[in-house]
Amino acid sequence: MVEVFNLWTLILSLIVVKLYHWIYQWNNPKCEGKLPPGSMGFPIVGKTFEFMKPHDAIQLPTFVKEKGHRYGPVFRTSLFGAKVIISTDSGLNIEMAKTNHVPGMPKSLARLFGENNLFVQSKDSHKHVRSVTTQLLGSQGLKLRMMQDIDILTLTYMEVGARNGGLDVKETVSKCRLQFHTVTIFTK
Repeated sequence: MVEVFNLWTLILSLIVVKLYHWIYQWNNPKCEGKLPPGSMGFPIVGKTFEFMKPHDAIQLPTFVKEKGHRYGPVFRTSLFGAKVIISTDSGLNIEMAKTNHVPGMPKSLARLFGENNLFVQSKDSHKHVRSVTTQLLGSQGLKLRMMQDIDILTLTYMEVGARNGGLDVKETVSKCRLQFHTVTIFTK
């Protein structure tokens, strides 16, 4: 009985030591150069739950703000099961974009979005997709289409007013604006 107890104690202590070693290795990865400061969180999950908290689309996520305030503009962490380095320094990001032709992304996200997704395109195909998107959704394209739609709608209401013999500008503008926004929201 004592021997079985000693055996279980030995097995349990080996499991605890291995688990501690695994967590230590996760939090302190080996590398050739010097890594930026940061915390890795729990193994596998890392800081994913903190990162995924809802936030304003216009502002930086609170996760990035807090980590940037604590560790500086460049820090390391673990997101979506992968160890990543996040940079909030615009100068460094521009320099990385100029010199590095392969965008970085965790393998789990690459598997999620597929092999030929927008994030991992080559430089030339990315430029092509960006130019087509800008033509369709950019400010000039939107202005041209909006102006055409507003022009057609205004002409329609003016013709209706001419046929009726009078035109109430305030009421017509209100109707025109409502119809324009309705068409824009529901058809595009």
